[in-house]
Amino acid sequence: MDLPFLHYPNFKEPLQHSDSTSQPLDSDPTQRQLLRLPDAPQELLFAFLALTARFHNSLINHHIQANTALPDKVPPAIAVAEMYARAARTQLYSYSNGTVALKQTQTLLMLAVHDWSIGRGRQAFAYDLGTAVRALQFDQLDCMDKVTSAEVQRAEGSEYTKMVNGQKQTPKSLRERVIDEESQRRTVWSGYIVDRYFGCRKHPPSMLNVQDMALQLPSSDEAFTFGQRKVTRMLNETDESFENRLEIALQQEIRVTRDDSNRDYDHDHEMDDLDSEDLSEIGSKEGILSRWIKAVTMLGAVTEWSCAGGRRSGSKKEQAIPPWDPSSKFSRLTGDLSAFENSLPRNLKYSKSNTNAHHSSGGKASTTPYIMINVVRFLCTILLHREYLPFVALDSPKPEGPTKAPLLNPRNPPNDSKYWEASARRCFEAARKLVDLLSECQERKILPETPLVALAIYIAGFCGVYSRAFPHMDPDRLMYLGLAREKVREEPVAKAYALILQMCPRMIMAFPYIDRLPNAIDYYEKRQHHHGAHHSKDNSTEGEVGNGEETTEWTGLDGTSTFTRDHMADASLPDPVVLQQLLANFLEKVLPPEQREVSGALHPYPARSDSTRPPGLTSFTPVNNPASPPATPSVKG
Repeated sequence: MDLPFLHYPNFKEPLQHSDSTSQPLDSDPTQRQLLRLPDAPQELLFAFLALTARFHNSLINHHIQANTALPDKVPPAIAVAEMYARAARTQLYSYSNGTVALKQTQTLLMLAVHDWSIGRGRQAFAYDLGTAVRALQFDQLDCMDKVTSAEVQRAEGSEYTKMVNGQKQTPKSLRERVIDEESQRRTVWSGYIVDRYFGCRKHPPSMLNVQDMALQLPSSDEAFTFGQRKVTRMLNETDESFENRLEIALQQEIRVTRDDSNRDYDHDHEMDDLDSEDLSEIGSKEGILSRWIKAVTMLGAVTEWSCAGGRRSGSKKEQAIPPWDPSSKFSRLTGDLSAFENSLPRNLKYSKSNTNAHHSSGGKASTTPYIMINVVRFLCTILLHREYLPFVALDSPKPEGPTKAPLLNPRNPPNDSKYWEASARRCFEAARKLVDLLSECQERKILPETPLVALAIYIAGFCGVYSRAFPHMDPDRLMYLGLAREKVREEPVAKAYALILQMCPRMIMAFPYIDRLPNAIDYYEKRQHHHGAHHSKDNSTEGEVGNGEETTEWTGLDGTSTFTRDHMADASLPDPVVLQQLLANFLEKVLPPEQREVSGALHPYPARSDSTRPPGLTSFTPVNNPASPPATPSVKG
């Protein structure tokens, strides 16, 4: 879904007709003749396997039984994925002229997602994604839908004969040309999506900005599959601009299709009745990938605000604007989020019946986008509304807005005494729905195991830890139910932790979250004990700095220092038995202290030097604040 540029009918067809006895790509070259491979360079195929091999036990077992040299200190699934990634890089480095063509750009984008998932954020951002984006920009693919260039492109489309090395080539059909063009467009949007993911941290600026792009959103998967040219909107495009592009595209489509009618006999030539309704994909006809790009754009805007300081961002004057004021950034973002949610068709909004329906459909074409769009919806809601919850709510009897500078005046909106309770309710309701959705996906074995999902699970899980410590801040008690021992596995925070453990064998990015949630429970219990022992605000100075202002206490909540740290160096994962023990220990921690059967350290991790704050836990606001200096990866070439 994040890398939608592969045309699967063309990509899969050779594999589906391959000899079933053929060996994996690293086998004896004499065996490769038995294997019909897609029309793609080896580096792209290796990168594809780097992303997918970890989910195929038969392939993992093949490499283990064949005594394949795999990276040490990591789970077998990750080791096999890394083996294929290294093969892809070796093939990329073999190009002596340094040219980065479209397929190589697609390979780099795949490697960026792979490196991100195993904790090599700097490698993924600076080299993989950076090289890919610069290549796309150099070839001006991010502006391929400018009207002026489109006119030239369509006109040139009438010249079908191509000369390569002095030889006349067989012309491509109209369908093939449309597929190639859409694949280019989708490659740029793939770079945009991954770029927005890396925007979920404090420092890297976005490399692909909407205001600098002239690229329409991808067409629907159906149109891409069948090679049908469609006109979609660009992000933030005016109606006048869209109508102008649509009219030009309509005339060009009629002309080019007629010119091509004698060659492209598998294409529909009944073009005389073609109108703008047939060519456009907007509104209810908009493809699900376009909606996903809008969701990622929304996430990028929310995390940019959060990383800039959230309610503390901007000038003193801007910080004093209350969130209910239409001119506040919070109000604009919540309005944009509501508009996006209202634009979604009913079948893309989360409900248990919709999850069942998508699962029953039997395909990932709609199931994964449905899951991910709702994950982003709920994550954005949490990031926005948690901003106005105190990180340590020992002296707040209920949700009542900021208790530390910058304070608001007035503290409550006119004629709405329940404003802050409603805001807190939206935060915890989103966290509960997120956990419920992903737990349902786990039960049905359709959980998308991506770094973004791991991040969302952790943030929702922390809301459960927070609700456990301060139940009065969760108005409907949605994230901590206070269940007895025999039902503690049904606690939302317990479900979130179980999901994190499930993802660890295939994703190093999830490793740091293993001890952050249990450490967060310890942290809040120590704060409550300290506060109860002294009965004084003077002894509860956590969250304050020298000038008396509260620090951005939600800053490191998501643990996204993993975007920059190289975790391959210390990625040893406990074996399955220890993982089960970790879950059992966490369930014990979730219980109230007086109900626990075990005291002291409850998980097999070394003691932290900083006993007053859980590792990586520095605050609620910026989404990505590295807890340690980033490691420098080795980059060839």
